[in-house]
Parts: sequence; C-alpha cells; structure tokens
Amino acid sequence: MVYEKPFGTSPAGFRALNRTVHRVLDESQVYRIDHFLGKESTQNLHVLRFANEVFAAMWNREQLRTGKRMAASEQRVTIVLRTPQHPLPGLPPQANALSLSLAGDGEIALRLLAKKPGVELDVQPATIGVPLAELPHAEPLPPYVRLIHDVLLGDRSLFTRPDGLAAAWRTVQPILDAPPRPATYPQGSWGGGAEAGGAVPVAGRAVESCDGGP
Repeated sequence: MVYEKPFGTSPAGFRALNRTVHRVLDESQVYRIDHFLGKESTQNLHVLRFANEVFAAMWNREQLRTGKRMAASEQRVTIVLRTPQHPLPGLPPQANALSLSLAGDGEIALRLLAKKPGVELDVQPATIGVPLAELPHAEPLPPYVRLIHDVLLGDRSLFTRPDGLAAAWRTVQPILDAPPRPATYPQGSWGGGAEAGGAVPVAGRAVESCDGGP
C-alpha cells in the first residue's frame, strides 16, 4: 500500500493512523511517500555529507528557518561555515557557505573567498556551482516517478518509517505546545536579518529559505 503525507495531523492522530494500517498490513507492505525524499537534490544531501571527507568535520545542524511570500520562491538549504582564525586581516565574516537548491533537479553551490588577479591583495567572494542535471550522463527523474519505481522494486529506502515519523512528532511537539511568536517582515523581502539569496547568516547552522508564493 502506498499513501502520502500528512501522516496524521497530531502525534495522537499519527499513532491512531499507524495502528489502523498495521491491523491490516505488515510494515514491509507499507510505503509512505514524502515526495521530497524522491528529489535528486534531497538525495544529494546524504551523498554530499557522507561521501565527501572535506565536509565531514564542518557539517552542523541546529536551526531551520522558513517563510512565506518572500523575495523569491526558493527550496534551499544553506550551511554557513564559521569564520576561522586566519592571518589575513579584513576578510568579510562568514563568507564561506555551502548551498543546496532542492528545487527542480537541484544544484550545489559553494561560496568562498578568492584573490582577485592583480598586484593588490584584493579578496572577493566567488561561487562555484554544480547543476546536478548537467553531470555527465545524468538522467534525473521526477520525484514521484523515482518513488513509484522503487515501490515496484520493493525498495523502501526513500520512504518514511513509523520510528522516524514518531521522532519527528516528538521534535515538533514542544513547538505545538508553546508556539513561538512569528517574526514579521515586509512582503516580498528576505525577512529580518536575511541576506540576499535567502540564507540567514548564522555560522554553522543549516538554514532553509523559502516560498515566494502565497
């Protein structure tokens, strides 16, 4: 059986739904679709983190930020790296960032500092981008196509499980119990304190920028 989120609208609703499903089906017969998990760019989050030693010591997760009706429609995670101790004075703080676009087929971008060619030590930001669809022999699939393909193969690796969903509900329960006051910002802006490009400049934190639509 294949069904799509929401997997309940509360912790109690999730548990009731899960009991109902398991009265009829074994867990191995259940595929809970979250189409974001079928995105090529989402799968690259895992690969980028665990297949590249250069990022192993710097990856940190502390905060997600979302918004509606912002300056642009984005599905992006940006990891802003901490400013290191260095011998070069006057460098802009938090200039290094690893950004992953989750829209479409996805793109990986690394923002760093480089010396501008010339006689002066003029350091300027530069960005290296890797559009995933342009990798050699790339054949990106729409998320639902990939997930239905995996259902036919019996591959459940990109589908959510009850223990993962229970953990997610435990994480959001304190917010449901005591909702924080929303931060206000002008419609069409990047929000308070956000830089152009949608990344909130908080060192070492994973940041999700958001929807420009209603």
